Amino acid sequence: APVINSTMDEWVGDVRLSGTVRALDGVVALRLTQGLPGQGHEYLFEVTKDGWRVLGDGVVLGSGTAAVIGQELRFAHLDGQMIATLGGVDVLRHDVPDVDPNVVRMRLSVSGVGSLVLDKPLLQRDLHYCAKGILRTDPEAWLRAIKNMDDPSQFNADKAAEDKRLMSAVREQMRGPGLTTKQQYERWGVSPETAITVPPDAYLLMGDNSPFSWDGRYWGYVPGANLRGRVIAVMFPPQRWKIVR
Repeated sequence: APVINSTMDEWVGDVRLSGTVRALDGVVALRLTQGLPGQGHEYLFEVTKDGWRVLGDGVVLGSGTAAVIGQELRFAHLDGQMIATLGGVDVLRHDVPDVDPNVVRMRLSVSGVGSLVLDKPLLQRDLHYCAKGILRTDPEAWLRAIKNMDDPSQFNADKAAEDKRLMSAVREQMRGPGLTTKQQYERWGVSPETAITVPPDAYLLMGDNSPFSWDGRYWGYVPGANLRGRVIAVMFPPQRWKIVR
């Protein structure tokens, strides 16, 4: 799984951390950071036993006194806003400057001097991006493409992924090296010659319109560690409706 995941450059755009405060000592801050330190935006939701405050890029945006222990705590970046919630009430909402999500990545961390214990902690994501699972065939060219741009801030990772990664690399990853052009682009699974063996703890995901879907045959295997749900039924096409056991 780590090898496959490292080729997908997975990252999350919108994120929310929540949980009920069971114990709190000192000053603990939930931290949302966009971009590299000093180059993006950083928001902190600081809590103590007796109160809270929210900072944006070092400036206090709001503060208050409240008994924090026993209250539900939430801190989120959602739909262009930073949202701090305590006891089910939004104590602060703040508009976040628009950024290019392909360049400026969101990170969630915890800092401060003290300790925080949350009951039923929950980390939720909204927007989830990846590089379509296609291997980087030429990392040096990838880096040169960024370095040689007139304005590196306009670098588009998705476009570069399509330009710098080759379909043949995925096929060789899945079927072995030295494939002919015909073998690289032929339809899979229609004969013994086009069969593949999925490695342990990995899955080949197929689209519902199998002959034409842009699916795992084009962007590679998915590690079992990435699966977050369970399929219970096939809904489409209607003639193939069934319960999956």
